Amino acid sequence: MTNILQDITKNFSGLFGSKKGGSVIGVDIGSSSIKIVQLKNDNGVAVLETYGSVSLGTYVENSYIGQAVNPTHDQTIQAIKDILKEANITSLNSAVAIPSASSLVFLLELPKAITQKDLATIVPTEARRFIPVPISEVSLDWWMIPEDDVLEGNDDAPAEILGNKNDKRKVLVAAIHNEALARFQQVVKDAQFNADFFEIEMFSNVRSCVGSKRETVALVDFGASKTKVSVVSRGVIQDFHIINRGSQDITRVLSTGLNISLSKAEEFKKKFGMAPNDEYSDAESIIRGSLEYVMSEINAIILAYEKKYGQSIDSVMVTGGGASLIGLVEYMQQKLPASVIKSNPFSQVKVPVFLESVLEEIGSDFGVAIGLALRKLSS
Repeated sequence: MTNILQDITKNFSGLFGSKKGGSVIGVDIGSSSIKIVQLKNDNGVAVLETYGSVSLGTYVENSYIGQAVNPTHDQTIQAIKDILKEANITSLNSAVAIPSASSLVFLLELPKAITQKDLATIVPTEARRFIPVPISEVSLDWWMIPEDDVLEGNDDAPAEILGNKNDKRKVLVAAIHNEALARFQQVVKDAQFNADFFEIEMFSNVRSCVGSKRETVALVDFGASKTKVSVVSRGVIQDFHIINRGSQDITRVLSTGLNISLSKAEEFKKKFGMAPNDEYSDAESIIRGSLEYVMSEINAIILAYEKKYGQSIDSVMVTGGGASLIGLVEYMQQKLPASVIKSNPFSQVKVPVFLESVLEEIGSDFGVAIGLALRKLSS
C-alpha cells in the first residue's frame, strides 16, 4: 500500500505555501455517521468552506441516531449523496479515512544499521509476528521514526532503555486488510470522488488535534462503538490501543437504568450528559459507572507507557463524537493522572467568526475529516 503514513508529522506552519488552490474534502466514514469537511487554500491559509455530517442510523432499519451500524454499500452511497447535497459540497477532490478497527498499527524495533531499502524485505517478514492473518491478505506501509523522538534529553529514562536506543531503530508499520481497502475503494468509485490516497483515521486525528507539539499527549478518541487511544510524542504515534467500549454503550446503560427507549436515552445523553437532572436523578451515576472500565483501561495504557519509556504523559486530549458529552472532561480529570482537555480541530483552519463557538463545541467530531483535508490540501 502506498501513502498510508506519508506526511503524518508535517508541521502546519507554512504548509500550504502562498498560492491559492482549489477546494478539497476530507471524508470520514465512521461506524455511526459520515463527516465531511471542505477546505480551500487562500494565500497559504487553510479556510473552511463548508462541513456536514449525517447519522447512518437513519438509513438502517430499526436503528437510532447515534448507533453504530453496518449499512449496506448502497445505504452508504446514499448517505454520502445526501450529505454532499445538504452541506453544499462543491468539490470531489478528496481524501478518505480508513477506520482504525480495519487496520493494525504497531512498532518494530530493528537494528540501527538498516536502510530504507532493507525495509522492503525486513518489514513483511517481521510483521508476520503481529498480524493474525496471512501476510498476503493485507497491504503494508511503514515509516522509520526519527531517532530519539521519545528519549532525546530524557536523562530519567530507565537505563536499559537508554542503553538500547543507540543500537535500535523504531519503524511504525500499518497494515490494512485487503478486503477492507477494496470496500472503501469501491465506495470512493461509486461516490465519484477523486481520492488519490486513503489514511488510517488515527493519523488524521493526530494531524488536526495534536499537530507537531513537542509534549507527549494521550489522544483519546471516543467513537460510537470503540475508544481509541494514541500516545503521541513530538507529533509521532508511539503507542496505540483500541478499547471495545464507546459512547453507544453509555446509551445502552442509560436505556436500561432509566427504563427508557434507546433513542430517548441517546437524546438524553446528548442534551444533559453528566449534568444533574431532576427527572432522572440517577443518570449521572449511571453514566459514571459505564465509564469506569474505559477510564481504567486508559489509566493502564498511560502507566504502561510511562513505565516503558520513563516519560510522563503531559496531557490527555479527548476527541471524537463522544467528547461532547457534558461533564466528560471534568470526570476524566478526576480519574486520570494528567491534565485533560477537549480537542478543537477547527482551530487548525480559518473559520467565520460567527461560527467559532459552534465549531468549538462540535469540532471534536470532525478531527478525522479535518486532518484528511489538511493533508490533501498540502499534497
